[in-house]
Amino acid sequence: MHYQIKGNFAMTPQDSERYEQVDADAHQTTLDLLKEVADYLDRLPKHPMTHSVLQKVRSHLNSPSAKAQEVRLAMLSKDQVMSAKVKSGNGFKGASQYTPTGLPIISARLLYPTLQLESPAVQELLNAREPLKAERLCTAIGRDIAGGVSIHLSSIHPKLDHV
Repeated sequence: MHYQIKGNFAMTPQDSERYEQVDADAHQTTLDLLKEVADYLDRLPKHPMTHSVLQKVRSHLNSPSAKAQEVRLAMLSKDQVMSAKVKSGNGFKGASQYTPTGLPIISARLLYPTLQLESPAVQELLNAREPLKAERLCTAIGRDIAGGVSIHLSSIHPKLDHV
């Protein structure tokens, strides 16, 4: 087992993962609180000092690095939630029909309690700038779903499925 040193503490990889989640959650909570502070300061009677602090807070929140960090934190949180569900055995995946090139027409991912359906085949047509073909495929998928589509689900494997 490998250990990482964080400050004066030695942590296992599992501890490190939990620490990063807590750190990401705490940082996101701080950014949310800062937004509330800015809204509150904006409602106060106008005063040069209040205005100055409000401008500093808004400047920080609107800076490209703060926006990038907020996006990164949201993605990290989403990835960690998904990873935790997969590790706990609550992650399943499947597909219904494939194109001749091997892309799923409908792919499904169940991370309890959320089922996500998408169409890699439609996305490929849109990326290839073929909107009419994509529209026809969407219509066909809609008809199939209206009639009922069964998708066999299998467990998501954390390593093999790159989760």
